[in-house]
Amino acid sequence: MDPSNENATQETSGLSVAQKIEESRRDVLDLSLRNSLLNFRPSRRLGVEVLDELSSEIFRILVQKRRIMYFLPAPKEKSEPKTDYKNEDFPFELLTLLAEPEVESDEPADRHVDNKLQTSQERATLNRRLIETFRHARSSIEEQGVNTLYLALGLLRWYESD
Repeated sequence: MDPSNENATQETSGLSVAQKIEESRRDVLDLSLRNSLLNFRPSRRLGVEVLDELSSEIFRILVQKRRIMYFLPAPKEKSEPKTDYKNEDFPFELLTLLAEPEVESDEPADRHVDNKLQTSQERATLNRRLIETFRHARSSIEEQGVNTLYLALGLLRWYESD
């Protein structure tokens, strides 16, 4: 048997195996809009959106330091900034933007390096969403053997322009 012919046969079979693996991978991966990892849509009862945090700091605390983080509920009432304005025509958002700016520094703010993840939900709503998310994830593992509980550090919004 010719050794060069044997090597050519192995390379050809190697390519076909690689092609078969790639085809199998495409069959297993769901690249459609049903895949919630690729097409995230906020739910009214599942998941929690974290606000005003730095992805790099969350990664550092959770992965590098291996610390536990907690969800911080929003305060029950939004306190309106105190102003000397007599005209109440200014929207709350504008008054917030006109408030004293934070001092810019190279170091992250204290709220970014603590172990609390800020959310927009009040305590009762936050607890209900966390429990429902936990139940959904546990059910998915028990029924399908698939872990569906993920932490996304940043999202990309993609759309087709005109």
